[in-house]
Amino acid sequence: MPKCNFCQNEISVFLDYDYPVYVRPVEKKDLSKVSILPIKIGFCRNCNHVMQINPPQRALEKVYKKFYKTFQSTALSGIGSKEADDFAVFVNKNISGKNLLEIGCSDGYFLNLMQKKGWNVWGCDPSPKTQIAIERFKIPVKKKLFYKDLFDKKFDCIVIRHVLEHIEDVDRFLNEISSSLEPNGYLAIEVPNIIHTLKFGVIGSFIHEHISYFTPQSLENLLNKMDYITVFLIKRRNVIYWAGRHSGKKLSIKPVKEKDKNLTKNLIHKYIKGLERLKRELMIKQKKWLAHGYSIYLYGGGGHTLGLLNLLPLQIKAIIDKDESKKGKFLVGFKNLEIYSDDFLKTLSEKDVVIISSEFFQDEIAKDLQRYADKGVKVLKLYPHGNYLKKQL
Repeated sequence: MPKCNFCQNEISVFLDYDYPVYVRPVEKKDLSKVSILPIKIGFCRNCNHVMQINPPQRALEKVYKKFYKTFQSTALSGIGSKEADDFAVFVNKNISGKNLLEIGCSDGYFLNLMQKKGWNVWGCDPSPKTQIAIERFKIPVKKKLFYKDLFDKKFDCIVIRHVLEHIEDVDRFLNEISSSLEPNGYLAIEVPNIIHTLKFGVIGSFIHEHISYFTPQSLENLLNKMDYITVFLIKRRNVIYWAGRHSGKKLSIKPVKEKDKNLTKNLIHKYIKGLERLKRELMIKQKKWLAHGYSIYLYGGGGHTLGLLNLLPLQIKAIIDKDESKKGKFLVGFKNLEIYSDDFLKTLSEKDVVIISSEFFQDEIAKDLQRYADKGVKVLKLYPHGNYLKKQL
């Protein structure tokens, strides 16, 4: 039996399928360069953690190096701005200090928010998007993965947003972070909340890139194990906000309540059943659309769309995305579905359907697409239930 990488207890596998190692768009000539490998996801009844078993690290390192630049820029597209704004409010409200580092800063959008609030900010990230942070926001960024002593200074606060779930050796990573903090310095973390994913049946969430799938309990226990004292832990819809201080002494780990373990176990069962329900409902809708001569499009050229296309045989004309860097690219396994920019929406009519293929950014996208719904285009939101945007009078 596989072992939990947090507590070393046995875990039970509940998902096992083949999936592309890289879920973002690539050039058509590069489609064959991305491996499709088995992925297994398991659940630990002891510490309430959900994790990937034996992630293909060598294959992941290969695609990170070659395709890392295709991730969207919040500063350029606006997608993800609300989430960054909300986390900035959380940090400013609950954490004090003057020097802040963001690990995995990408285009510097979040750091710019903190800079405006009076913090001195630094970033590190090997992504080409960091050039935006450097040129537009004048933020000092090191284009490297974080490691101990990367910076010759210590920080009052270190922020990691949507990074920890990608790390295989979390113990080592957190130890290196603690060595870069000032005494009584803060660590602030944002990670996806797997409870939300399971509860609402979010598609495309289980991918090779994500090693850990945190519940609030497993996140807090991990950080307690690494000697961090929890100051704040907030569940915000599909994410968990955590902030704490490194204590410098061993902390006792809280046992997970049986009700929390049972909740996760029951939600896993509900998740599997929910995917089947969604598949049935979308197939019924697609049959009606095609019978009435509608063309079907997906809005969102990322992991959710890849998950949706792998889940069921949708007859899609094309994929549309606001991020211009995805234009003309393709998702692995779907060489006949080109990604078009937002301008393509202007060509749609009352005989077209656009499915918003996102949960994390669904409300932002729906707001952008409302003007097309007003003109008669059928725009479908998938979560929490499949509903069309209403025409605004």
